[in-house]
Amino acid sequence: MGYVSLLMLETQKSLIEAGAKYAETTGMIETNSKAIQHWKNFEHIQHKRKRCFIKRF
Repeated sequence: MGYVSLLMLETQKSLIEAGAKYAETTGMIETNSKAIQHWKNFEHIQHKRKRCFIKRF
């Protein structure tokens, strides 16, 4: 288990103990599958998208 996984686990435990029912995340690039996977076990909706575009001159 990596550091980020341990951090997420401890954060989730603390939020459950505090009675939190909802959480809001910052924007994540929509192709960042590793960041998105942290939320796969929760009921969720995607209502924000973040994209990066490159324009060559």
